[in-house]
Amino acid sequence: MFVYPCKDGYVFYLAPGAAVMASANRAWTEWLASEGMSTEHLKVMGWPDVDLVQMAPEDFDMMQDTLGKFMMNHTKAELYEGAHQRDIPLVPVSSPRDVLENLQLRERGFWLEVEHPELGESLTYPGPWAQVTEAPLTGWRPAPLIGEHNDDIYGNELGFSKEEMVLLKQAGVT
Repeated sequence: MFVYPCKDGYVFYLAPGAAVMASANRAWTEWLASEGMSTEHLKVMGWPDVDLVQMAPEDFDMMQDTLGKFMMNHTKAELYEGAHQRDIPLVPVSSPRDVLENLQLRERGFWLEVEHPELGESLTYPGPWAQVTEAPLTGWRPAPLIGEHNDDIYGNELGFSKEEMVLLKQAGVT
Protein backbone atom coordinates (compact mmCIF):
# COMPACT_ATOMS: atom_id res chain seq x y z
CA MET A 1 0.00 0.00 0.00
CA PHE A 2 1.43 3.32 -1.06
CA VAL A 3 0.36 6.95 -1.01
CA TYR A 4 1.89 9.11 -3.73
CA PRO A 5 1.74 12.87 -4.19
CA CYS A 6 0.43 14.01 -7.56
CA LYS A 7 -0.29 17.37 -9.24
CA ASP A 8 -3.34 18.21 -7.14
CA GLY A 9 -3.11 16.06 -4.03
CA TYR A 10 -2.49 12.39 -3.34
CA VAL A 11 -3.45 8.97 -4.65
CA PHE A 12 -3.50 5.63 -2.88
CA TYR A 13 -2.17 2.53 -4.66
CA LEU A 14 -2.96 -0.85 -3.20
CA ALA A 15 -0.09 -3.09 -4.27
CA PRO A 16 -1.87 -6.46 -4.30
CA GLY A 17 -0.14 -9.81 -4.14
CA ALA A 18 0.50 -12.67 -6.52
CA ALA A 19 -1.27 -12.77 -9.90
CA VAL A 20 -3.22 -9.55 -9.35
CA MET A 21 0.01 -7.70 -8.62
CA ALA A 22 1.62 -9.14 -11.75
CA SER A 23 -1.30 -7.91 -13.85
CA ALA A 24 -1.28 -4.44 -12.24
CA ASN A 25 2.49 -4.11 -12.55
CA ARG A 26 2.42 -5.12 -16.22
CA ALA A 27 -0.30 -2.50 -16.72
CA TRP A 28 1.87 0.08 -14.92
CA THR A 29 4.83 -0.79 -17.12
CA GLU A 30 2.74 -0.38 -20.29
CA TRP A 31 1.25 2.91 -19.05
CA LEU A 32 4.67 4.26 -18.11
CA ALA A 33 6.05 3.19 -21.50
CA SER A 34 3.17 4.90 -23.33
CA GLU A 35 4.34 8.17 -21.75
CA GLY A 36 8.05 7.50 -22.20
CA MET A 37 8.66 6.95 -18.49
CA SER A 38 9.27 3.21 -18.23
CA THR A 39 12.76 1.90 -17.60
CA GLU A 40 14.39 -1.12 -19.21
CA HIS A 41 14.60 -2.69 -15.80
CA LEU A 42 10.82 -2.43 -15.32
CA LYS A 43 10.16 -3.78 -18.82
CA VAL A 44 12.16 -6.96 -18.27
CA MET A 45 11.19 -7.61 -14.66
CA GLY A 46 9.49 -11.00 -14.22
CA TRP A 47 6.22 -9.62 -12.85
CA PRO A 48 4.51 -12.95 -12.11
CA ASP A 49 7.34 -13.77 -9.69
CA VAL A 50 7.78 -10.33 -8.10
CA ASP A 51 7.14 -10.10 -4.38
CA LEU A 52 7.48 -6.58 -2.96
CA VAL A 53 8.50 -8.00 0.40
CA GLN A 54 11.32 -10.00 -1.19
CA MET A 55 12.27 -7.39 -3.82
CA ALA A 56 15.83 -6.12 -3.69
CA PRO A 57 15.92 -2.66 -2.05
CA GLU A 58 17.50 -1.05 -5.12
CA ASP A 59 14.75 -2.49 -7.38
CA PHE A 60 12.07 -1.31 -4.98
CA ASP A 61 13.59 2.20 -4.76
CA MET A 62 13.85 2.42 -8.56
CA MET A 63 10.22 1.35 -8.95
CA GLN A 64 9.08 3.86 -6.29
CA ASP A 65 11.11 6.66 -7.85
CA THR A 66 9.70 5.97 -11.32
CA LEU A 67 6.11 5.77 -10.09
CA GLY A 68 6.59 8.88 -7.95
CA LYS A 69 7.78 10.94 -10.93
CA PHE A 70 4.94 9.59 -13.06
CA MET A 71 2.31 10.52 -10.46
CA MET A 72 3.59 14.10 -10.25
CA ASN A 73 2.82 14.53 -13.98
CA HIS A 74 -0.89 13.83 -13.46
CA THR A 75 -3.91 14.95 -11.47
CA LYS A 76 -5.88 12.66 -9.17
CA ALA A 77 -8.67 12.43 -11.77
CA GLU A 78 -6.25 11.52 -14.58
CA LEU A 79 -4.58 8.86 -12.47
CA TYR A 80 -7.88 7.42 -11.27
CA GLU A 81 -9.35 7.25 -14.78
CA GLY A 82 -6.18 5.75 -16.27
CA ALA A 83 -5.86 3.21 -13.47
CA HIS A 84 -9.53 2.27 -13.77
CA GLN A 85 -9.12 1.62 -17.51
CA ARG A 86 -6.12 -0.62 -16.79
CA ASP A 87 -7.50 -2.47 -13.72
CA ILE A 88 -4.85 -0.93 -11.47
CA PRO A 89 -6.06 -0.62 -7.85
CA LEU A 90 -5.52 3.13 -7.38
CA VAL A 91 -7.90 5.73 -5.95
CA PRO A 92 -7.69 9.44 -5.17
CA VAL A 93 -7.16 10.53 -1.57
CA SER A 94 -9.95 13.00 -0.88
CA SER A 95 -9.33 16.18 1.06
CA PRO A 96 -12.17 17.59 3.17
CA ARG A 97 -12.91 20.03 0.33
CA ASP A 98 -13.02 17.13 -2.17
CA VAL A 99 -15.56 15.33 -0.01
CA LEU A 100 -17.67 18.48 0.43
CA GLU A 101 -17.65 19.10 -3.34
CA ASN A 102 -18.19 15.44 -4.30
CA LEU A 103 -20.83 15.38 -7.05
CA GLN A 104 -22.42 12.11 -5.90
CA LEU A 105 -22.81 13.30 -2.31
CA ARG A 106 -24.21 16.63 -3.49
CA GLU A 107 -26.68 15.06 -5.92
CA ARG A 108 -28.09 12.69 -3.31
CA GLY A 109 -28.58 15.58 -0.90
CA PHE A 110 -26.13 14.22 1.64
CA TRP A 111 -25.08 17.60 3.01
CA LEU A 112 -27.48 19.39 5.34
CA GLU A 113 -27.53 22.98 6.53
CA VAL A 114 -28.06 22.87 10.30
CA GLU A 115 -28.89 26.03 12.25
CA HIS A 116 -26.47 26.72 15.08
CA PRO A 117 -28.30 29.28 17.28
CA GLU A 118 -25.30 30.03 19.51
CA LEU A 119 -23.23 30.98 16.48
CA GLY A 120 -26.08 32.75 14.70
CA GLU A 121 -25.53 30.88 11.46
CA SER A 122 -26.08 27.55 9.78
CA LEU A 123 -23.27 25.08 9.20
CA THR A 124 -22.93 22.28 6.66
CA TYR A 125 -23.20 18.86 8.28
CA PRO A 126 -23.08 15.35 6.85
CA GLY A 127 -26.58 13.96 6.50
CA PRO A 128 -27.92 10.46 7.03
CA TRP A 129 -25.63 7.62 5.99
CA ALA A 130 -28.57 6.01 4.15
CA GLN A 131 -31.81 7.20 2.58
CA VAL A 132 -34.69 5.03 3.73
CA THR A 133 -38.10 5.86 2.27
CA GLU A 134 -40.20 3.98 4.82
CA ALA A 135 -38.30 5.23 7.88
CA PRO A 136 -36.26 8.35 7.10
CA LEU A 137 -33.30 9.02 9.34
CA THR A 138 -33.82 12.37 11.07
CA GLY A 139 -32.85 14.34 14.13
CA TRP A 140 -29.85 16.34 12.93
CA ARG A 141 -28.73 19.01 15.35
CA PRO A 142 -25.59 21.09 15.82
CA ALA A 143 -22.51 19.61 17.40
CA PRO A 144 -22.24 20.44 21.11
CA LEU A 145 -20.36 23.50 22.22
CA ILE A 146 -17.16 22.97 24.20
CA GLY A 147 -18.18 22.01 27.70
CA GLU A 148 -21.91 21.96 26.90
CA HIS A 149 -22.43 18.46 28.35
CA ASN A 150 -19.78 18.53 31.09
CA ASP A 151 -22.26 18.45 33.99
CA ASP A 152 -24.06 15.46 32.51
CA ILE A 153 -20.91 13.48 31.64
CA TYR A 154 -18.63 14.35 34.57
CA GLY A 155 -21.40 14.52 37.17
CA ASN A 156 -24.06 12.01 36.13
CA GLU A 157 -22.06 9.51 34.06
CA LEU A 158 -18.69 9.56 35.84
CA GLY A 159 -19.95 10.45 39.30
CA PHE A 160 -17.73 13.48 39.94
CA SER A 161 -18.82 15.71 42.81
CA LYS A 162 -19.54 19.42 42.30
CA GLU A 163 -16.27 20.20 44.11
CA GLU A 164 -14.28 17.92 41.79
CA MET A 165 -15.92 19.52 38.77
CA VAL A 166 -14.99 23.00 40.06
CA LEU A 167 -11.36 21.85 40.47
CA LEU A 168 -11.36 20.44 36.93
CA LYS A 169 -12.71 23.71 35.55
CA GLN A 170 -10.08 25.70 37.49
CA ALA A 171 -7.41 23.39 36.03
CA GLY A 172 -8.60 24.26 32.51
CA VAL A 173 -10.36 20.97 31.78
CA THR A 174 -13.30 21.76 29.49
